Amino acid sequence: MGGGLETFTDWRAALDRWGTRLPAWNALHHQRPDLMLLNTNPSGPSARCSLWWRPGPAQNDGKPGIIGHFHADDVESGADILDHACRLLTEHGCGQALGPMDGDTWHTYRLIVERGDQPPFFLEPDHPRYFVECFTRARFRPEANYYSSIIQPPTMKNARLSRIEQRLLEQRLVIEPLDMADWPNALEAIWRISMAAFSHAHRFQPIELKVFAILYEPIRSLVDPRLVLLARREGEPVGFVFAIPDHLERSRAGKTRTMVVKSLAVVPERSLAGLGSILLARVYEAGAKLDLERIIHALMHESSRSTNLFTDGNRIIRRYALFRRDLMPGN
Repeated sequence: MGGGLETFTDWRAALDRWGTRLPAWNALHHQRPDLMLLNTNPSGPSARCSLWWRPGPAQNDGKPGIIGHFHADDVESGADILDHACRLLTEHGCGQALGPMDGDTWHTYRLIVERGDQPPFFLEPDHPRYFVECFTRARFRPEANYYSSIIQPPTMKNARLSRIEQRLLEQRLVIEPLDMADWPNALEAIWRISMAAFSHAHRFQPIELKVFAILYEPIRSLVDPRLVLLARREGEPVGFVFAIPDHLERSRAGKTRTMVVKSLAVVPERSLAGLGSILLARVYEAGAKLDLERIIHALMHESSRSTNLFTDGNRIIRRYALFRRDLMPGN
């Protein structure tokens, strides 16, 4: 069998041809790329990616095209397939290429650009170091920057938090841990809050509830319901914080002393100002009762204000970037 560039418009055909060599493509049935691109040699793919050119909304500088499911055996094959991908996106009317992004920001996206000295934590995406060079050699540059940080949990509640909490209690707001017996309804509440809270986030696209549920199913058995808090006002979900023990730490050290704060979201209403800080304070307290003495705030956009009230010992441990290349015919 010879090598070369192969394209597939049907993900099933790609899996039929190279299924055992494409372990990262197991979610294609709901991510639905417009095209799969493989650079192959006789032993299999040396680089691969998926393309989407019909995501919305369009930006002022052109319709975005997305490159995801990226993998390469080396810098040369990676940069080469990214160049091919950009030419194809240009042919389909895209003014910019974004990557790596597996279809949207709900799935895996971004590259680690500064690794620091801390080991990987649970649910943190990872990749070979040379992937960054693949993108930069293919003339991509960072479009958005993100970071993860470790903070020391506060030892006492401050006066400002007490005032916020009292004001929210007067609105008949209740904060409760996740009820695992009611997982489907709780997940739907988290989804509804997320759709409202993240609607203005960088490169946001809405996601169907059924796909959202698929994303969380693999970690369902690893969730500690005491670390997932839902806020409801007169029965309506208005905010949540989703944290989880660092299970990778347990596999390395035999025990877990770190909690990963994966998501924090509040419905954007002025009357709910400060609820995010209350949710964080509550989940920090819950973690302390479980002897989780370190807190990682994971994968936050550089403009995030999640830890503004809790900055003691705040230390950035990792930096990430979403990359972009501007496209024009012939480039």
